[in-house]
Amino acid sequence: MALNAWIKDYATSRGYVYVDYHSAMKDERDGLPATLSKDGVHPTAAGYAVMAPLAEAGIEKALKAKNRE
Repeated sequence: MALNAWIKDYATSRGYVYVDYHSAMKDERDGLPATLSKDGVHPTAAGYAVMAPLAEAGIEKALKAKNRE
């Protein structure tokens, strides 16, 4: 949790896009649920299916910001 907060703050303070996978994928333990990861760390295909649209939205946001420069 602390690392995620630091990364978000770092990205925000420098004007970078931050993609928050954690909030979209966490379970009641604040970890990856068995439905998205077999080992609690590495995503399965189902986990990547959750991550893909978030990554695409982050890329789109970054490209729009770049084009405004």
